[in-house]
Amino acid sequence: MISPGRGGPVQPEPVVPPFAVRFSETVIGEFTAACEQIARSGILTLGPYTTRFEALVAGLAGTPDAVAVTSGTSPGCRQAAQQVRARR
Repeated sequence: MISPGRGGPVQPEPVVPPFAVRFSETVIGEFTAACEQIARSGILTLGPYTTRFEALVAGLAGTPDAVAVTSGTSPGCRQAAQQVRARR
């Protein structure tokens, strides 16, 4: 257990310890260029970049579909799952 700070509650130890991910300069450059392209497009959600991201994640997961959401608790998760089921 982690001791409370300033009278706060005792926090449990993290289940997964933090770690640093090291990216190559090539990957950093590609990531930066892609972020710039998306930012300049003005299309941050529900556009071609999201569709491509979902397809890439589905391919990596070995599933026919993937849905990008803002968080796992998003009310949109249920709606997205229903839409995926409806397409099958």
